[in-house]
Amino acid sequence: MASQEQSIDRLLELTKKDQLDENTSLEPLKTSLTYFVQLKTVHFANEPVINCTTRLCEFTRCTLASVDALATDSTALCILTGQPLEPLEAAASEASVSAGGPMGLSSTPAAEPAEKPKTDSKLTGLIGLLAEVVRFSTSMRITARRIRRRLPADSTSQPLSFSTEVAGILEKALESLNAVVGALRDATRLTAQLAARQAEDNIDVKPSVVMSNCLVESCKENLTSDVSGKAGATVPDVVFRNYLTQIRELVSKIAVAMENGEYDFDGTKQTKPQEPVQLRATAYKQAQADLEGCRTKMELKDEEVRELQMALKARANELSEMSVRVGLAEKRLENAGKGNEDKISRLEQRLEQLDAQQKRMEREHEQAIDSLHAEMEELEREKLDLKEKLKTLSKKALLEGLIKAPIVAATTPARQSSIVPTKDSLTDVAPTTPGGTRLTSRDAAFLTCEYGEATSSRQLPSAPSQLARQAEYVIKLKNDLEQIQRNALEAVKRDHPEAFVRTDFANFPLSSIKKVLVAATPAQKDQLVARILFPGAQIKTSSTSTPIALTPSQLQNVHMHVLVSS
Repeated sequence: MASQEQSIDRLLELTKKDQLDENTSLEPLKTSLTYFVQLKTVHFANEPVINCTTRLCEFTRCTLASVDALATDSTALCILTGQPLEPLEAAASEASVSAGGPMGLSSTPAAEPAEKPKTDSKLTGLIGLLAEVVRFSTSMRITARRIRRRLPADSTSQPLSFSTEVAGILEKALESLNAVVGALRDATRLTAQLAARQAEDNIDVKPSVVMSNCLVESCKENLTSDVSGKAGATVPDVVFRNYLTQIRELVSKIAVAMENGEYDFDGTKQTKPQEPVQLRATAYKQAQADLEGCRTKMELKDEEVRELQMALKARANELSEMSVRVGLAEKRLENAGKGNEDKISRLEQRLEQLDAQQKRMEREHEQAIDSLHAEMEELEREKLDLKEKLKTLSKKALLEGLIKAPIVAATTPARQSSIVPTKDSLTDVAPTTPGGTRLTSRDAAFLTCEYGEATSSRQLPSAPSQLARQAEYVIKLKNDLEQIQRNALEAVKRDHPEAFVRTDFANFPLSSIKKVLVAATPAQKDQLVARILFPGAQIKTSSTSTPIALTPSQLQNVHMHVLVSS
């Protein structure tokens, strides 16, 4: 669009400098007009409201400018070809009289009317065509002025209204008028060029040459491409007259409708279309408002972005700190893992040692249990043998044997010692508790012998005397038993001073008894039922006690091999 405006600005500059002539090219102007027409058909094709008053006013202006151009070009052709101007003036006067307007070739409305000259109605050739053009120009000028006088002074209060069909008629009339003006202008330009060439040779321009060359070529370019006609007919003359007649009919139809008031205001107010400039201004204001809103949103978004960047920076610092901590933790974990591996290896070795020790102690315990079971079986057999022997003895003989039997505290203990085998195949004699009821085979034989001699030598005393003697004998036996226990304790202390320690429960005078027990760590659910002190150098130097877990059966077996302290 800027290039089209530049071409128009160029023509305006030439007009201001009075440099417009027939050699000025109007092709840029035609191109601009074509461009704007196409632009209008594209962007304003669906425009609902038509400003009829403005359109009709512009139509009259274009019509007046066109008829002035036709009159000027006709006069120029007449002068270039050397034809007289009287026929043109006569045609103008005739058209003015018939239309009721002023006479003359000029467009001045104040021209005085003159007497109607006598014109020759048989004018032919170029002069006849030019006279017809002048007559058409004069009549169209008068008609256009008549239409302009009918236009309302205030187009807003009383606007004209007509249909799109009338608007089409106006556009068609202007297109035809523009074509005629262009054709006559091109013919004038070509005639001027021809006259300039022939003036050098002092040759006048002939009207027939203008008709056959200039007008035919201009008609081909502007009016129609088919210029062939009947024989003897002047083809440009016919084409021009047809166009002029068509334009006259269209403009006369519009003028008659205006005079009849067909386009007058009917009271229906039409909505005034908003100017494109105003629409553009409104759109620009709206765009500016939207831009301000967007700018505000952008500022808010920028603030949010800054806050997010600060938060991101803080989070990055936290992540870097956490990464450092993670690295330190990994190093500590690695070091701890190495230490744990060492601990695990040591614990595994310790576990293997404990497993081996436990297996060894289990074997020793099984051997001790087997030896104890063997001893118990032997004792059970002796017990059964003694019971069989005692069954053969009578009560009386037994009592006599007990009465007559001497008590030897130092040589005859009441209970034999038991032999406990150990892992080293060593046997230790453990003195048992004095005062037991078990008798050996030697004592039983001695008592039997004593009982037989007593029964054979003398008679049995009475029952009360026997009971008294038995009670006295039992008391004596008790005293002897206590004395034997004291003597045995002193003998043990004298012979084995390190094997006896007075305890709350018992002592272990023999080292073989230790092998019966199994060392273990007591659990939380175990209970302390006895306190046992082991003899030896470790017990003397150590101030701590070693806990040993025993089952009830093991505790009973231990109790059988301890010497109860008095």
